[in-house]
Amino acid sequence: MDRARASSAGDGLDLRHRDRAEAPWQGFGRQLLAALETEIAGHGCTTIGLNVFADNGIARQLYESAGYEVTSMHMRKRVAAAT
Repeated sequence: MDRARASSAGDGLDLRHRDRAEAPWQGFGRQLLAALETEIAGHGCTTIGLNVFADNGIARQLYESAGYEVTSMHMRKRVAAAT
């Protein structure tokens, strides 16, 4: 993959698109998801779990349009330090 970095640790695979600002909407992410789904199905896997930052609307749109659904959510709040 010349435009992505992939690494595997344990039971996960970390895919990061390096030049997303330079190449949006060219179908690379959709093609990568389709290839991943085909590959893991061939190994007997039945689910894919994704992590996406809440402010990454482009990725969230891609995943939702590909049939992925939200299964958990993390929240935080910044508080002022005590003086």
